[in-house]
Amino acid sequence: MSGIFFQPLDELRMHACVKGLSQEGMSLLVHCPQGALLGYYAEILMNNLREAMPRGTLESYFPTDADFLITSFNQMLAQMSVEDAMKPGDLGVVKKVWVVKDAHALELHELQLLGQLVEQFPGSHIRVILLIAGAQPDAAVVQAMGRRTMRWNIALPNAAQTKSFWTQAQAQGKIDALRPMLEQLKLMDHVPAAMQASKAAKNAVPNKKSAAKPGAKSAPGAAKTKIMWGLGLLVLLLACTAFVAWLQPAAFGLDALLNEGKTSNSQPPPEPVSAAVDTAPAPAQAPAELEKPDEVAQAKAESAPSPSPAPANTVVAKPTAAEDTVELPEDALAGRRWAEALSIKKVVVLHGSYKTYAMAKQVKAAYPGMKASHIVPIYKPGEPLAYFVVATGPFASIAEADEFVQQSILPSPGTVRSNRNLQSRLTPNPRP
Repeated sequence: MSGIFFQPLDELRMHACVKGLSQEGMSLLVHCPQGALLGYYAEILMNNLREAMPRGTLESYFPTDADFLITSFNQMLAQMSVEDAMKPGDLGVVKKVWVVKDAHALELHELQLLGQLVEQFPGSHIRVILLIAGAQPDAAVVQAMGRRTMRWNIALPNAAQTKSFWTQAQAQGKIDALRPMLEQLKLMDHVPAAMQASKAAKNAVPNKKSAAKPGAKSAPGAAKTKIMWGLGLLVLLLACTAFVAWLQPAAFGLDALLNEGKTSNSQPPPEPVSAAVDTAPAPAQAPAELEKPDEVAQAKAESAPSPSPAPANTVVAKPTAAEDTVELPEDALAGRRWAEALSIKKVVVLHGSYKTYAMAKQVKAAYPGMKASHIVPIYKPGEPLAYFVVATGPFASIAEADEFVQQSILPSPGTVRSNRNLQSRLTPNPRP
């Protein structure tokens, strides 16, 4: 299958991608509007990569394995020195190729983190292939993987390219294997009419066999059998109804007809004699004295419980800042306590601000230089929800903090801030 392409340009791009991955230290982003065609070309790419990299390992992952990918990368870095991890070394040596399927479902920050790890530590000899099906990926997704990432856009074939493809597949005896892919692409209309006729003839063979089976009933015979069964069921239903009417005549109103002759000769029953009952209502007794409306209102007011007077200087308690925020993870609360105890005369280094605690924790775990860092929740003006920063320190001076930023392995240049500035953002601003 490695020699069948819809157009020669696809074959040239595929060989260029294999060379970039196996010899030039590049990663790859492959996009196609249709998943079936993307899967077909991806299989060809993997077969050629295995031939070009006999010592490399190809591993498939999905968006749900993003945390596992970053953890695996960190484990590989722990087995080598920082100098070796940052040196490119021999670009023709490839240890692993990570193939991320359905990469369009990855979060942007996960792509950025993965791209930074691959680009900043070329000595790990890891290459990444992102397979994206459907809509065109955003420019931010392409930029997230860094400058050392190739891009292969696969276009859908037209009618002439499909006919050429079918001819090559027929010559190599691959028609049966490739027919499902063409049907998913809805390209069978482009196949020559002779091939369509052969497909229709193959599909018609099972119908002829089923019609020639011995003992099969014809359509008129089957209809006659259904009519006879229907008449039999109707007769059985009428018989059951008559039997029930004989057992329970009252249920069908037949008891009146059966007893009509018996009741015609009998004497009418005597009229019942009842004592006379006075149905006239007793006169209502007049009240001794009518109540006045003012007196009624006064009586109700006296009977109602009087509310206790409120103190003159009563103050309604407002919810505190801690009660007005979402509950924070325990590690974030520990980071807040660490920040509160810092001396205001020293400084810290902040490594970015993240909307969720999970994102901040993921970044901290990915870089060995941030093992001693703390995740601290901070609040921006006018926003009740917390952001999370990864903070390292404290440092006695700005010069000491700058020296740490230059010598440590960090995701990006950190920002030096005073402890007073950090502590001023540990609590949210009260709502108006």
